[in-house]
Parts: sequence; structure tokens; C-alpha cells
Amino acid sequence: MPRTPSVIGDRVLLKNAYLIEFPSDSGHKDHFETIAKSLKASHGIPKSAIKPRHIIHSSLFSGVSILLTVDHPVEAIEMIEGIVAIHPIYIIPAPSPLTTSMNANVSYDINTGSINSHNLTGITQVHQQLQNFGAGVRVRKSQTSTFLIMFALCKEPRVF
Repeated sequence: MPRTPSVIGDRVLLKNAYLIEFPSDSGHKDHFETIAKSLKASHGIPKSAIKPRHIIHSSLFSGVSILLTVDHPVEAIEMIEGIVAIHPIYIIPAPSPLTTSMNANVSYDINTGSINSHNLTGITQVHQQLQNFGAGVRVRKSQTSTFLIMFALCKEPRVF
């Protein structure tokens, strides 16, 4: 396992914590026992020094997140039988709380340039210019931009 940096951006490495990945298609499900037996046999690490954090079994991923409470060589983890990969665990700081918010009791005008689906697709333009507020408005995506096509009865389609 290559040396893992202790800090990446604002993430900090959680020392002695690992996510150990096993083949997701294996019939064996008690991966924690496999880890405990392997660490005991190879480096004398007792099961009491291995704290399971999360056990994950799905069709996409199978593994165990552990925290070792004793010093150990990385080779001890690498020697666990049947593993696919070892992933270091980083602590990611929580996002900053919002400092501004929108009042739910105030109605906002969709024509003021706010970011919403009508402004992004051009529906506001169809409402304003053609006074069409219902059926017949279709959005067609091209490689360069979005076009609105107005299908009206007995008229040619208009492209904006």
C-alpha cells in the first residue's frame, strides 16, 4: 500500500482506520472474523484491538471499516486473505451553515432573472412574447443551445 498523505485539502486522515474491500460476489459474509483471524495469526493483534466501524454488504460493494487501537505495520492489513483493496479513511469537515435564506412566505417573480426551469429553458420568453401558457410548448435540445418550438393549430412551428 503506497504511503497515504495525512492531509488532502481540508480532509484529515483518520489514523489506524481502514475500509477493507472484499469481493462482492463471494459467498463469505463474515469479513470481520476473517480480518480478526488474519491479524491475530500474522501479527498477534487481538480481536479486542479491532473495532468494527461499518459492515457493508451489497451487490456493488462488500467490506468492513475498522479502527485498530494498537500500533501495527501496514503489512498486517495487506496480508489479510481474500481482500480486493484497502482504502484509507479521511475525516471530511461538515459544510458551513447557510447564512442567508429565502422567505417561504414571499412570492417571487419568475420574470426577474432568477434561476428556475422556466428561465433556463426559455418558457418565460414564450409566455411573454406569445402569451401562450399551456399546451403546445415543446423544448428541443440541440448541440449548441436549447430551442423552444411553439406548435399552434393551423400555424407553422416557430423556433426561438
